[in-house]
Order: sequence, then structure tokens, then C-alpha cells
Amino acid sequence: MEKKPFKKVYVLGLVGAILWGLTVLLRDTSLVNNSMIKQILFVTPNIGATLVVYYIIDKYYSVITKKDFTLKMSLIALGMILFFAVCSEIYHDLFLNASFDIADILATLVTVITLGFIVINDSKKAING
Repeated sequence: MEKKPFKKVYVLGLVGAILWGLTVLLRDTSLVNNSMIKQILFVTPNIGATLVVYYIIDKYYSVITKKDFTLKMSLIALGMILFFAVCSEIYHDLFLNASFDIADILATLVTVITLGFIVINDSKKAING
């Protein structure tokens, strides 16, 4: 049985879950009274969710489809995460009376780009040995 290499994405998925959980716990408490920290706490769930969703896709794509999770599929998954994040913001703006928050989109975009660089770098290392 071939041992699969450890991926940085697994650690990032755990970091994303911790970020998301801590944000939910801290966001509305009196422990946080600095406006800059509050702003960071409002975009952190987008960062955490992006990391967790990508981890889930990376972990279970091959199990569900019986195909390898290639670099191309990784980049498509990242693009779809960004697409659905924008759709979510539009939905919240139109139907849930929440304003469209560009900071949420930028946080997701930066996270997707960062994950993209990590995935591309890891695939280059795998190819070059």
C-alpha cells in the first residue's frame, strides 16, 4: 500500500477550523473592544471557511469520484470556492438585508490566491522530486 505524502493543506484546514471557531466565540464578546480587531474578526470566517472547504475537497475528491485530485482540479475547486463566496455575498445582500461586504470577498480572494500558490508549489515539488 502506497503511503500518501503529507500535505500542507491538511494543516491549513485545521487552522481554518480553529480560526472560524475562535471568531464565532470572540466576535460578540466584551473581550474585543478594538475596532481594528473587530474588523479582522468580521473577515476571518471567510478565511477559515475557504481553508476548511478546500481541505474537504482535497481530502474527499478522490474518495467520491475515484479519480486523482490533480492540479487542474485543485485550481477549479479554488475558482468555485471564490465564485460561491461572491454568490453568497450577493444572496445576503438581496435576500437577507445584509450589506454586500467587499472585505469578505477580498479576504476570500487573498486566501484562494495563497492556496493556489501553495498548491502550485507543492505540485512542482512533486514533479521535480
